[in-house]
Amino acid sequence: MTRGHARTVAIATHPRVDASDLAPLIHADDGDIVTVSPKVFLACSFLNAAQGKLKKADRAFWSDMATRRGKLRRQTAFAAVGIVGGEAYILDGAKRARAWREGLSKAPDELYVTVHQLMSLAQAETIAAAYQASQRVERSADAVKGAYDAFDMKMTSHRLARGAIGSAIYLAFRGSVFEDDNHPTAAPINLREAVGLIKGELVFLDKLGCSSRTFYSGILAMAIIALAVDPDAKEFIERIAAKRGNKVDGMMDPAESVLHLALITELKEPGRGAAYQAELFSRALRGFDKWRNAKKMPARAYTKGVLTAIDPEPFVREFRAVKGIEDRIDL
Repeated sequence: MTRGHARTVAIATHPRVDASDLAPLIHADDGDIVTVSPKVFLACSFLNAAQGKLKKADRAFWSDMATRRGKLRRQTAFAAVGIVGGEAYILDGAKRARAWREGLSKAPDELYVTVHQLMSLAQAETIAAAYQASQRVERSADAVKGAYDAFDMKMTSHRLARGAIGSAIYLAFRGSVFEDDNHPTAAPINLREAVGLIKGELVFLDKLGCSSRTFYSGILAMAIIALAVDPDAKEFIERIAAKRGNKVDGMMDPAESVLHLALITELKEPGRGAAYQAELFSRALRGFDKWRNAKKMPARAYTKGVLTAIDPEPFVREFRAVKGIEDRIDL
């Protein structure tokens, strides 16, 4: 018996699957990835009662998925499980499993499941969290591109056309990329409506041909807020996009200061995660604040060294007030 078959049996002999069903359920074996029927996958356990819990937005997504075809639909055929002490647990695909069990959407005829042999449930939870983070990014990009179509937004810049702006939207709308279940805004952002609310800002940025190597999520979020709350900020953002900042005797103007942040981020590969982007957002907002106050305090507009962080909350509140969404928990 190959190592791959051992892993397949570990999935298929989960207590909720009768051993006599093994033959018809297992279709192929490719080592780490096994091909199984949905019945095998749905027999695996959840890591906890909350795993894969379907919120209102999730139910709408999976109901819509029932009518989808193409790449997005095919992606649902890939999942992952972890084997801990002979028990199979879902690592990737928990929401799909719940949606399929409830009949919200139809499962593919067969699934391609990556199998992890694990030492503990704690290890399984860590890997499941990593899968969830990756899936959230992919889902948000798909939702954003769907919103582009809905609002007839023909995006052409590499930074925006891919739809990978979910983190920037969370930063601009909430000041954080993290969801706190104890916070009143814990509900996921309605990305379709959010894109519609910032259509003007996104179209302007797209026409600038904004670069992925300048407009990281934190800087993109700052640009969205700046354009929304101050019409004159177009000149500031244009200079950043064109890399036309000024530097005199080691002192940088606001645009150059933000470009300096982008350069640091480009060189800091490990710093491109969510926590770093939140920090980058607060520093980029400092640059916007210096630009906005330059007329009153021109001497303070220039910076030597890296911009310091500023509390993003007042800027987020101002942005939400301009957009009329102060009390919306889904935005």
